[in-house]
Amino acid sequence: MIISRREFLSSGATVVAAGATVPAMLMNLAAARAAENDKSTKDRVLVVFELNGGNDGINTLVPYKDPAYPTMRPTLAIAEKDLHVLDPATGVGLHPSMTGFADLFKNKQLAVVQGAGYPQANRSHFRSMEIWHRGTPENTVTTGWLGRYYEKSAAADNKSVVPIIHYGKNRPELFKSGKAPAMSVNAIDDFYPMNQKPESVAISTLYKNLKGADPMGNGQSAMGNPKPEDVLSPTEIVQATGMDIVKGTEVIKKLLKNPRTPKAEYPTDRSSAGLKVFAQMIVENVGTKLFYVSLGGFDTHARQADNHANLMAQVSSSISAFLADLKAENKDKDVMVMVFSEFGRRTKENGSAGTDHGAASVMFFAGGSVKGGLYGAYPSLSDLDDGDLKYKVDFRDCYATILEHWLGTSADRILPNHKGRLDFV
Repeated sequence: MIISRREFLSSGATVVAAGATVPAMLMNLAAARAAENDKSTKDRVLVVFELNGGNDGINTLVPYKDPAYPTMRPTLAIAEKDLHVLDPATGVGLHPSMTGFADLFKNKQLAVVQGAGYPQANRSHFRSMEIWHRGTPENTVTTGWLGRYYEKSAAADNKSVVPIIHYGKNRPELFKSGKAPAMSVNAIDDFYPMNQKPESVAISTLYKNLKGADPMGNGQSAMGNPKPEDVLSPTEIVQATGMDIVKGTEVIKKLLKNPRTPKAEYPTDRSSAGLKVFAQMIVENVGTKLFYVSLGGFDTHARQADNHANLMAQVSSSISAFLADLKAENKDKDVMVMVFSEFGRRTKENGSAGTDHGAASVMFFAGGSVKGGLYGAYPSLSDLDDGDLKYKVDFRDCYATILEHWLGTSADRILPNHKGRLDFV
């Protein structure tokens, strides 16, 4: 089987779970050099924290003054006295378990975006996650919004061998792009076994993935027969994948073998472990621009109360510890954490003391340079869209704000024709 340059570039970051970087020698064939980021934003880092399963935004940011709330939630409603009240005038408060977030809010380092969503919300986990990761409800877009950002604005100027990191073996779709080298912290040993040369692993995995895309099963590429001048030789493949992967994996392995002592107390859950590694990478200045970690368990169809309380405690305490750790190292002002979920939950609790798939929810942005406060307006529990909250802030407004005011690039290059912006940066 032969591999064309076009195939190699299009497969890019999907070569392995850890993600293979496309080097400068091939990137120059694919696109012109992107504009450089503003120097004031070049050291800024974005950490994406996803709540998988559809977080119940109503019991995360609780509208305790809405008269419909206790009616809609006869067993799940949380009393005002138990909440971390954020704004007595509008009557919203954080879940009792979110002490860390309450402290960040008091210190004006937590932006809370109320009613985040998009038109004609989809209640499918898979499809809604696609929409949030790709940054658009349009089916024609198949790349991730941060993958496009890296490709169009950061790749040419980023010299790090680990520019994008995710904690988990499966690359999140928000990094999907032909030239977005997303590497996994905890897939390194799977990808780079000690008894094999990394170059051979890279080649065999690349061949396997391209063969897997063969619709006829006859060894022919799904992209057709390339021209002879477009065929990559085995040597070029090794140069294009092996050495970049080796460098990246060695950086991560060295970090994992020599963990630093955090300057804050992290919880012991999986997402906290990821944030602890991220903190070390930031403190040691390895040059990573984008990070991702997720926490599952938010599909709370039954017996929600205790489970959701535990999840909220994990989210709040892990992120607040992460930022406290970075603050002690004078790094917190260059880091922003974005928290989102693929959808919220229905306004009415179901017969199993849980909630079903809904629409609009709450987003959080935390960090030393965030303009803390409440943004948007809380959707009414009495004026609904087929039983769901009506969104008040398009989530793309938040993405565009991050792109322009945090990462220092034109949002129109990543999210064409989307003009909404917020003021949390």
